[in-house]
Amino acid sequence: METSLKRNLYCLLDCIKLCDYRLIIWFKAEKMTVKSGRYLTFLLLILIPYFGSTQAFLHTPIEGKYGEDFIIVNYVDWGKGNHILDHQCGSKAYDGHQGTDFVIRSFKSMDSGVYVLAAADGVVTFVLDGLFDREKISDPAKGFGNYIAIRHPNGYYSYYAHLAAHSILVEVGETVSAGDRIALVGSSGNSSDPHLHFELWWDSLQVVDPFKGICGNDNSLWLDTLPYDTTFGIWTSGLTNFIPDLDTLREEPTKIHHFSSEDEAISYWAILYGLWEGDELTIDWFDPDETLWFTFSYELPNDSWYFYFWSYINVPIVYKPGQWSARLYRNATFVNEINFTLESPSSVSEVPSEIFTLNYPNPFHSSTIIYWEAPSSGHTSLELFDIDGKKVKNLLHEFKPKGKHSISLSGSELPLGTYFYRLKIDNKITTRKISILR
Repeated sequence: METSLKRNLYCLLDCIKLCDYRLIIWFKAEKMTVKSGRYLTFLLLILIPYFGSTQAFLHTPIEGKYGEDFIIVNYVDWGKGNHILDHQCGSKAYDGHQGTDFVIRSFKSMDSGVYVLAAADGVVTFVLDGLFDREKISDPAKGFGNYIAIRHPNGYYSYYAHLAAHSILVEVGETVSAGDRIALVGSSGNSSDPHLHFELWWDSLQVVDPFKGICGNDNSLWLDTLPYDTTFGIWTSGLTNFIPDLDTLREEPTKIHHFSSEDEAISYWAILYGLWEGDELTIDWFDPDETLWFTFSYELPNDSWYFYFWSYINVPIVYKPGQWSARLYRNATFVNEINFTLESPSSVSEVPSEIFTLNYPNPFHSSTIIYWEAPSSGHTSLELFDIDGKKVKNLLHEFKPKGKHSISLSGSELPLGTYFYRLKIDNKITTRKISILR
């Protein structure tokens, strides 16, 4: 079988530093014929200067104010092997990272529109657009996602990656000026959160870190250098009436300050930055009497420059209406407090009398049966809470038809004491007390 290659083909084989020059080794195949796996090749050797200009020429490539609209989470990795090292000898990078990550607060911020700016004058050399832009799981195979490449007059190339789909405002061949709006921040390609990944290359052959530092370059290429910031901060925080997960926090939930017995939970959440390995985050929940209701602590296993934290309590069955508070501490130092109102029974739906419930025996030793009659078909949940209002277990969570029903409750694995079960059929709720004796 014979295959004819109709075009010139060049492939970069290696790049070797020789003093202040770089030896570029290229493989070339030109209109060659391939037979039985044997082919003719020759090497093209080019000697070019190793470094580009060290004169500052870059402007911040994202719109907004540092610390409010965006932060820098990752820099270029200078470490050898698996060792992570940024230009200031810190850990604000990850293994093999070749750019700078300008992170915005959430997908909510992304949806409001955060502009990416041309870092310097130049000509657009490449554009890729139209890819999915709400990625929440990193996948190296997806690369830059939607991105723009710009060639600058001094021989540098800048790359703007993970852009929002259909947001690119420039075309190949177009001339741009520093500060021009060229796209919107997104989360396309190899991305888990909305951010701009900015890369700088010399002659499109060598990655360049534009920041100066003890473990990096001697000169900065920024005209408006941003601070190297490792301080702790709380970007935003709030309460919501459901139990969140990482994906819902990335969206930045709507903040709620009033809760009722019909709510699934009361959840505190925060988006933090500047956390160090060994830092301890603690959230304390206080009832209207300033009595500690519940506490939760978490120790950071490693440095984290962008971190989602949350904790929740179930809406107390032993109803204590009034003003509650959730207080966040870092290493026992107060950080943040959010007050919220648990509405009084008069302001929530009354318990419907048409739901008939009975458990027998009560008190019980080993087991009891809970009976109820549903006035209509609907989604039914039955949950068990302890005396402090903390959920012990889910007994039922399914659709049930109209009519009489029952379920057995075993007390063999439960400590002695008083409990409450809450039966909910669609928007109808009733609560009953039971006791376990031995």
